[in-house]
Amino acid sequence: MPAIAMQESNAGKKIPAGSFNPFGWAIFGDQVKGFGSWEESIETVAKGLRKNYFDQGLTTPEAIMPKYCPPSLGKGGPWAKGVRFFMEEMQT
Repeated sequence: MPAIAMQESNAGKKIPAGSFNPFGWAIFGDQVKGFGSWEESIETVAKGLRKNYFDQGLTTPEAIMPKYCPPSLGKGGPWAKGVRFFMEEMQT
């Protein structure tokens, strides 16, 4: 989740005002999903990732990307590459 937040919003530095949404969760064009707090966003996204991705066998950035960030597919996959980069940075 931290790697997704880094890729999506520079760890929450660039989010829609008042949204508490550093993950880009349910943000499509002008549609913005907001949360009431950072805690709510973390809990909601963690549960959503488990149910809609991990439980379906989508466990790598490359496998998650087509469903989480479909526009990235046509651009050579920069979303997955970015998430992977941040994951690796956190491991060192």
